[in-house]
Amino acid sequence: MFKVLLVDDEPMALEALKIVADWKELGFTICGEGKNGDEALNKIKETKPDLVVTDIRMPGMDGLELIRNVKENVNQDTIFIIVSGYDEFEYAKKAMQYGIRYYVLKPVFKDEFSEVLVEIVDKLEEKYQLGKMTANNVRADIGNLLGEFLLGNLDEDELKSRMPIDIWKNNAKWFYVCLGTPQAWETANIKSYDISEDTFGILNELVNTGIEGIYIYPILTNTVLEGIVVCTISEVQTDKIIETLKSKVSKIFGEGCYLGVGNTVTELSELSESMSQAHKAINYRFFSTPGSTIFYQNIKDFSLNYSFEGIYKIEDMYNALDSLDEERIKNAIEAVFSDFRREFTAPEIIKMYVVNIIYKSIAIVSSLGGNTDQIPLLDSITGILAKSLIIDEMEKMAYEYCSKFVIYAKSIKNNTKNSDMKLVEEYIKNNYTRNLTIREISKKLYIHPNYLGHQINKWFGCSFNEYLHGLRMEEAKNLLENTNLKVHEIAERVGYSSYSNFLDQFVKKFSIKPSDYKIMLNNKN
Repeated sequence: MFKVLLVDDEPMALEALKIVADWKELGFTICGEGKNGDEALNKIKETKPDLVVTDIRMPGMDGLELIRNVKENVNQDTIFIIVSGYDEFEYAKKAMQYGIRYYVLKPVFKDEFSEVLVEIVDKLEEKYQLGKMTANNVRADIGNLLGEFLLGNLDEDELKSRMPIDIWKNNAKWFYVCLGTPQAWETANIKSYDISEDTFGILNELVNTGIEGIYIYPILTNTVLEGIVVCTISEVQTDKIIETLKSKVSKIFGEGCYLGVGNTVTELSELSESMSQAHKAINYRFFSTPGSTIFYQNIKDFSLNYSFEGIYKIEDMYNALDSLDEERIKNAIEAVFSDFRREFTAPEIIKMYVVNIIYKSIAIVSSLGGNTDQIPLLDSITGILAKSLIIDEMEKMAYEYCSKFVIYAKSIKNNTKNSDMKLVEEYIKNNYTRNLTIREISKKLYIHPNYLGHQINKWFGCSFNEYLHGLRMEEAKNLLENTNLKVHEIAERVGYSSYSNFLDQFVKKFSIKPSDYKIMLNNKN
């Protein structure tokens, strides 16, 4: 069982976290809870949880400070889930810069939250199982030493004294390799990583490249495979070493495995820099095709963009969704994802963009009177968002979701267009005697103003203003015939603040001035 710590300053929210998931069934045991960051930090040091679920805004030490403290001073491998509201996204964005990858919006729904937990369990089990399998590796001891050295727990002189002397007799070169496993997007299915029965043999094969003078050291942290150090005392080109290593690693992780490669260094003291470079390189797998090898040298001048400025195009997307025009939606998605690629927008920001699309689609279906539970792909997409998709898969997922949504929304609209007409007609007739606009009607009835203006022309055979003036003129004629109100009083009563505007509309409608019409009525009597 994996240990989870729950943190929230609100007692009710803390209780809700306890029941929002079937913790035991999912493989977790709640090892404690904290009412603020200070209390949580002490509990984390004491219980060493695998997962911490925390709010952001708390008295004293807030969630961000808690995450920073744990990552820097306790255990950088601790996984965090941030539970937060829309208005706290700026805080969540900072947390992402600490490496936090799980962000759940309040209110927390059981199905969505469970999908995230399943993803985390898969990752924890994968790391621990893989770590156990490498424990018997023929070079595991050296890998452990290198791991301690890279963590700063072992100095260079001691490391050298415990490594094979033949490496120091030659001009050894070193570089660090990070591994990354992809998740594939499918309509109703998420592919998972299965560990083969022969992985022990494969990992032992991993260190034996068959190339003389090449040494492969799996780096272990708490029995978890974190990466690979390559040491070479030969003149073999790095590309050939990587090609051989990639073939070996692919047998474990599959053909879609990514490698992030740091620069080659000649001093062990520089190996930690190569490791940092490899970590940075692997972060760019999001923008690469599955199975890519990403060299730090090729991406060193780039940096992930955590700015939320790219969301300026969210309004274009909203308008496209409102139009239910599939081609327009496709163009909007292509435009913003083109920007994401060009600006190297961080995956977490792109996920937030897709989340906004989902919530907008739900709002549209609700406004049409449809059942949001029946939106195609809605259930599966929330779980898929927790997966490590590449940007091409993310774009495909967004477009496929929107395509299915459009079909569903149009079917609802076709079934409700007559009821829409009746609602609009009734609203105008109840309010035409005051200053009434299409924007007000669209807001009250949850119909997009552009769509509403177009539909009024179809429903009533004239524009909104023509329809409005027509109703006012009929009422003005009725008041002239059946009351003793003065003409200017009638103008005000039917909604005109300008008498001249009223006069123009009356003459246009009846080809006679209202005062002359009243005289004509009196003469008849």
